[in-house]
Amino acid sequence: MKIAIIQDKFDPVNIDKNYKIAEEKILEAAKNRPDTIVLPELWNICEFDEELKEKVIGEGDRVNKFFSKLSKKLNVNIIGGSVANFYNGEVKNTSFIYNRSGELIASYDKTHLYIGSDEDKFTAQGCNFITFKIDNIKCSVAICFDISFPEMIRKLALQGIEILFIVAAWPEAGEENFKTYCKVRAIENQIFVVANNRLQKIPKIDSVVKVR
Repeated sequence: MKIAIIQDKFDPVNIDKNYKIAEEKILEAAKNRPDTIVLPELWNICEFDEELKEKVIGEGDRVNKFFSKLSKKLNVNIIGGSVANFYNGEVKNTSFIYNRSGELIASYDKTHLYIGSDEDKFTAQGCNFITFKIDNIKCSVAICFDISFPEMIRKLALQGIEILFIVAAWPEAGEENFKTYCKVRAIENQIFVVANNRLQKIPKIDSVVKVR
């Protein structure tokens, strides 16, 4: 599997602009003919604020149409990073996954919320882990702080995943911790870990990882 990782500077106040950035970078990454394109955490809003709920009403439907159209048009699987979206009366930090046919095949709400950024004050906790298959390879996704919890990843490994996608907005000050967590989760579970961190120093849209 050939994997492209999109990292770029998204706008903390302009959701519409972030959709344009995401589309531009997905189209550019697709030129390298990847099997899967991975976006980072919370690319739609970047930051939490008191108006978050009002900002993200309808985001679930919008992002579904957005990724469904692109994945089908480009014949590529998309791990949609994560977005803040409002449903069932709560704001969740959700990752949506699409196959080459543009079908939404899985979604995951972040389980471990990071209190250091007040994430727990603005979003509600998810309660279910997920697995899914892309190109007949069993995978899962974790969002940022989730990677700090070995029990979660071990449970997924025991369900037979071969690839764990980690979408994150991990602060630069903790960069070495993030790298260490990713390496450890890969080694202790003998799985491939594909990590995309929105807040890295050097944005890249052409990073490619070959799995199998």
